[in-house]
Parts: sequence; C-alpha cells; structure tokens
Amino acid sequence: MGCQATAENLLDPGYSVLIRAEETAGGKARKILSLSRDSVLKLEEWDELGRLDSVVLEKTGPAAFRFRLYGAQVSDRGSYSCEVTAWAPGAGNTWTKAVSAVSNKVQISFADTGPAFNVSIQPAVTSVLPGETAKIECVVSALGVSPKAGDVAYEVRWLQSRVLSLDRPAPLVSVDRWGVVRRGPLNGSSSDCSLEQTDERTFALRVHGARDADAGEYQCAVTPWLRAPGGTWTSARELTSARVFLSVTFTLWDTLKLPLLYGVGASLVAGGLSILLGFACAQWCCRNTKHTPRSRNGLMDLEMD
Repeated sequence: MGCQATAENLLDPGYSVLIRAEETAGGKARKILSLSRDSVLKLEEWDELGRLDSVVLEKTGPAAFRFRLYGAQVSDRGSYSCEVTAWAPGAGNTWTKAVSAVSNKVQISFADTGPAFNVSIQPAVTSVLPGETAKIECVVSALGVSPKAGDVAYEVRWLQSRVLSLDRPAPLVSVDRWGVVRRGPLNGSSSDCSLEQTDERTFALRVHGARDADAGEYQCAVTPWLRAPGGTWTSARELTSARVFLSVTFTLWDTLKLPLLYGVGASLVAGGLSILLGFACAQWCCRNTKHTPRSRNGLMDLEMD
C-alpha cells in the first residue's frame, strides 16, 4: 500500500506516518506501526508472536511511503489507511506540527473457501526447575464457518530446537488424526514427554522431569483434515505456530548444595583422620622407651677456698 503526501504553503516539510487498521467498518482502529520524521520505525500495537517482522513501512521518496504486509492471514482482514503528519522546520533545528491527514482505506479480504485455521502456542515464555514438569499448549482456532466436531480432525507435531543448535527443529512427539501418539527419534535422549488432547482444539505437551537437555525452543505444527459431505477426507495446509523458549533454571542453593556438602564431608573426614594419625603417632611411634632418668648418686660436693 502506497501513501503519497502533498504539502501546500509549506517550505521543506518533514513527514511522519502511522498505519492504522479497522477489522470492521466503523470499528476501533488498531495502530500497526509508524515511521517518525527521522525515519525511525516503531511497532505500535502489532504484537503477533512470530510475525513481528511481517510488517514493513519504508520511505520511497521525499513525500512517498510504502506499507507491506507479508504472509497475510485471515486474521489480517480489514481496512488499512495511513495517517500522515506534516512538520514545518523552525529556528534552531526545531520542528512544529503543521497538519495531519488520513488517506483513503484499502480493503484486505479473503475469498470464502471454507473454514480457515490459525494456530497459537501458550505460554509465550516458560521456565522450570530441574525435575519439574513443563506444560506447553498448542491451540487451534477456526475462522469463518466452523466445521462440525465430527467433520474435522487434526494431526499435531511438536518440534524442538535445542540451545545453541544450528540444526532444523527435530520432531519430538506427534499424534495423527486417529489419536495415535508417536515419539520422535529426539525423544529418546531427552526426558519423558507426553502429548495429550485436552479439548477439541487444544493439544498439551508435557515435559516430565525437566533437565538441561530439554532447554530450547518448542513449536507445534498442525495439519487440519476436513471431511466432505460425501465422506472423503482432505488435508489442509500445515500451520506452524510461533516458537516458545523453555529454560531449565537452577537456584543458587541447588547449584551450591552438593559441592558444599561434599566439601564439608571431605573436610570432616580429613580432619578426623589427621587427629587419629596424630594420636597414634604420639602413643606408639614417637615414644622413647629407652630413656632412663639420670641418677643423682654421682654428684659431688665442691668447696672453694
């Protein structure tokens, strides 16, 4: 979407731009992102996890701007407009707000080809202590006409990217549309993981007895299956959620407890052995059994004249 500003009776003005979106006509406008007079880009109310870099606003000319939305989803439908504010230069490198204007609206819509699905992950951030159980939920939402409960099924895969790993996310555990759970090859070297469908569209991953190897990024991939009126099943496009980072943290006492106990125990043992060794040496090894006291019988009295 392009925005072109035209200034009248202003000499060398500067411009700032704000992109707004309305999901429904006359509804509350949502601020997407803005570009300041100094070309500083700022995300306003765009907080879509995993899609923070899907919106771009750039300056293409002295008074021309372009807004781009990559990977548009059904949830992005609505009317988009740009609000341009002109700034007049003043003395001492100061700027004064002159006037603001809102452009015409550009509509983003999607053809109704049946239900559309989105997938999200909860919670956004999680941290557990060693040995605890971490729970992450994958939630599927249907947009448009929701299918009946018996006419839709889901295949869900949980993927993990370990800390400092440059490899692609590896499969951890999955469940097919018949409810059969399968463990991935990565699960054999990590803690016990389980996958449970807690309701119609929520799939919970639990990491039991968390340890260092379980730290990393987790995400879920969902493939919806729809049943046609004739009874045939067709798969929709696979949807991938944003990533959530699971950290396994250690408290200060848990970190120092074993080294302190080992150190105190070793010190007590070494001290006890030293005392026993010193006592034994004093009793048996260092005693002079041949020593006899000196006799005083040989002393003579000396007289001096």
